[in-house]
Amino acid sequence: MLWLTVLTAVLILTVSPAKGNSDVLIFEGDFESGDLKKWNKELGREDSAQIVTNPVRAGKHSVRFELRKDDPIVASSKRAELTLKKEPKVEVERWYGFSIFLPEDYKRDALPEIVTQWHALPDLSAGEVWRSPPLAVLTQDGNWRINWRWDADRIMKRNKPDGSKSRELGRYETGVWTDWVFHVKWSWQSDGLLEVWKNGRKQIRYEGPVGYNDRSGVYFKTGIYKWVWNMTPEKDQSTTDKRVIFVDEVRIGSPKATYKDVEPGSGKVTKKETDRSDK
Repeated sequence: MLWLTVLTAVLILTVSPAKGNSDVLIFEGDFESGDLKKWNKELGREDSAQIVTNPVRAGKHSVRFELRKDDPIVASSKRAELTLKKEPKVEVERWYGFSIFLPEDYKRDALPEIVTQWHALPDLSAGEVWRSPPLAVLTQDGNWRINWRWDADRIMKRNKPDGSKSRELGRYETGVWTDWVFHVKWSWQSDGLLEVWKNGRKQIRYEGPVGYNDRSGVYFKTGIYKWVWNMTPEKDQSTTDKRVIFVDEVRIGSPKATYKDVEPGSGKVTKKETDRSDK
């Protein structure tokens, strides 16, 4: 079965460590190698993810994702994503940096799509089913949105977590790169932490649970996931039949990392940070 093949690939994928100090940067995906060898693919078509030279956030390459409404099903839904291996344990601290470019013709749609997510592996052997990701970046109705969820149960029932939050982060801009930095202390307990910066401005500081009580940790995914195109009648309510985005400057940092270690690009942050809390 296709989903089992994809799951197996996620579990066995080996990711090369980042160049330089691996104690700080544990992964670097700037696509300057000109290939996707560091990534596992969840693509309906071979050209759903391609290395390109324009636009780029830094260096000479980025990756272009394209998802069409009539693309074949991959891992039980409509998606064009690249994934990394799972974390060895749930409760880890990580820094993540990446940049997303929405082209000028990125059509507004009232129905959402995920453009970056941190997924979690269910305990299938214990009867648990696949669940919504514990953390995700979405676009919907012209806006950016961040969703996060948590659950302390060893087996989550019917994809219903103990709690969830959603924060809209303003209108998205097309034809420009949007830089993201996430600082996450993954924990289903009260000692969790989520900090989010967009274009150098702190948008979220939340102290509390983030993630699920699983046997293994989350795995990072980037690309396009539009599950509503695999649902009835939602797919007919969608006002677009194609999504294209570009991604560049993906970095993952250890607990020893800082904002600057994973920040997209090489320039300094010039916009004044704002700090909003959700406790």
